[in-house]
Amino acid sequence: MKQQFQQWVMCIIVMMTVILPGCSQQSVRTKHFSQLKAEVDRLKVDLMAARAAHGTPASLSQSMMKLAAEAKPSIVLISSDLSFAYKTGTGFIYSEDGYILTTDHVVRVDVRAEKEDKIETFYTEFVNIEFSDGRKTKGQVIGIDPKTDLAAIKIEPDDLPAPLALATHRVQQGELAFSLGHPLGFSWSLQWRPISAAYRTEKLFDTPVHQLDGGFLEGDSGGPLIDLQGKLIGMVYSAINYKFKDDKQQNKTIVYSSIGWAIPAETIAETAPKLIAGDYKITEWKQ
Repeated sequence: MKQQFQQWVMCIIVMMTVILPGCSQQSVRTKHFSQLKAEVDRLKVDLMAARAAHGTPASLSQSMMKLAAEAKPSIVLISSDLSFAYKTGTGFIYSEDGYILTTDHVVRVDVRAEKEDKIETFYTEFVNIEFSDGRKTKGQVIGIDPKTDLAAIKIEPDDLPAPLALATHRVQQGELAFSLGHPLGFSWSLQWRPISAAYRTEKLFDTPVHQLDGGFLEGDSGGPLIDLQGKLIGMVYSAINYKFKDDKQQNKTIVYSSIGWAIPAETIAETAPKLIAGDYKITEWKQ
């Protein structure tokens, strides 16, 4: 930007050296000089506006750090300690009266039936909730929607951090956003990434999803996707995972996640009130 501005100024100076000597009258010289000076002043204003809009790398970094710090208290660690399974995931405060949102598959437990080639699905009525400041409480799962993969949890509204506000703008390709979650147990991990594609409608899922640069890992699901205004633009959903290396000696597979998916804020805004109102009740519990 600075180099471009300098080029503009040099062009104007050249124009002045060509035009002014050829002007025989003082009034003509003054007119041309005034016009060129006005053009330089306008370019200066445009340059200052561009710098204010985009900021320097240092100021952008400071802004991103501030956004992450402000969002962190509103994000929770969710875990279920059933006798036959242990799961963790992420959630965030949706409203001041104690409602937390996460994904359906965070509170759902899929177990392969013994001696049968089928999967049994269960929901646990109560889950453990932990805040970034170390506070812990119990939450009750009050509604699930497998189609959108959303779930709502109720906790007591005792000195809760502020809920995350949903964005009202339509997400654009290339927009920068961040997520906070607990990948593989590394709690409150921050990940910045651009939107690779917005509102994907291919037959991958039942509803549109945002595609992100870089995948997610177990424990990230249910975490918020937040834009540069600090608004919620989506919820971490899943990833396309590719097997990267098979370590036969330690009997484990290293997985590389290259593409991530997020549920758009529009889907959350439409479904969350229905979950809270009890439109999607759970019919079977298992502890």
